[in-house]
Amino acid sequence: MDTLGQYIITYLLADLFCIVAGISVIRKVGSSFGSELETRYFKHFLGFYLLFCLTDALVLPFSCGVFPPDSILSTVLKTANTLSVGLVALWWYLYAMVKMDEYRVFDKQWHVIHLIPFGILVALCIANLFVPVLFGVGEDGLYAPGALYVVAQIISLGYVLEVTVRGLQRMSNAQTKVQKLEYRAFVSFSVLPIVACVFNAFVPHTPAIAMGVLGSALQVFSTLQEARIFNDSLTGLNNRRRADQYLASKISDASKEHAVYLYVLDIDLFKQINDSRGHIEGDRALRVVADGLRRAAGESNGFAARWGGDEFLLVVDGGGDYAPDEIVDVIDRNLSTACDRADLGYDISVSTGYAVCTSPKDEPDQLMMKADQMLYDHKRSSHGRAA
Repeated sequence: MDTLGQYIITYLLADLFCIVAGISVIRKVGSSFGSELETRYFKHFLGFYLLFCLTDALVLPFSCGVFPPDSILSTVLKTANTLSVGLVALWWYLYAMVKMDEYRVFDKQWHVIHLIPFGILVALCIANLFVPVLFGVGEDGLYAPGALYVVAQIISLGYVLEVTVRGLQRMSNAQTKVQKLEYRAFVSFSVLPIVACVFNAFVPHTPAIAMGVLGSALQVFSTLQEARIFNDSLTGLNNRRRADQYLASKISDASKEHAVYLYVLDIDLFKQINDSRGHIEGDRALRVVADGLRRAAGESNGFAARWGGDEFLLVVDGGGDYAPDEIVDVIDRNLSTACDRADLGYDISVSTGYAVCTSPKDEPDQLMMKADQMLYDHKRSSHGRAA
């Protein structure tokens, strides 16, 4: 077998490896990965990555001159490959915006503005079927970049770099180690693809970009999976397992002089949000409440967690700046701020109950029962506090 044949086989095996690895990740992305919208967008990102790998493999024989690169089939495949790069970048961008709680993702005007660059890329790809604006055939009979090829690269790279910038902004304001870990994953995603692009500029016709994107995708997936051990995948708050451990440790140190406040929150009429507006909007409502509770925990130096369903938990050391009832006001005020920031278009109300622990002999289940009883009494008397 000659050198060219060995090169083609090695290249195709690399693309095949990327496709198999990508399919494996897609199959592992389940409901525990995040919200319904997050899961869908991440799968779209991986799906278009598979399309890129497939078209990359199909274009290879034309790139190497095995088949004539000036044929109609060659032009269509190369154009599809260029467009698939933009689709990978776009869906990575949309997934990252949802994951980083960019509420503007739900705004139609925001979508239109951020789809304009991709619309330009689509127009360039269509034009290239008739005029070689993105790529053509050079004097050596191989592919050569067109006058506007750099525009297509800038568009795709722009989506990736905007995620990096927003990740850096979020990382600087992150309140927990897990949040910093997640934002760092979004920031570092761009490193391998950029290195691969630079490498391809000096050593063309290699599967470096496919390998670079795969490496970054695997890094993000593993980081988010690791963070899920003690964190709720939908809201980013601590999960029930971590809450059980934290509450037990606080109860063991409780005393009359250093009480522990346990708060339980429940979203009023949450089923109606799911039934009337859909589960994606229900997930969004849960994340908004979690955002408000996270802010309240920061203000009261407390511990916030999602207990399950639409029920949340806040644990606060007593003896601080707030009395138990005052912390309820802190929760309501921060929830109101989160709702205003999200611009939901409808109101969210919550009912809150609490219990005070003053002895290490208190049982967690008993405290939860006391807090739940107050919550349901509150729900019956006022139907929740309007946020």
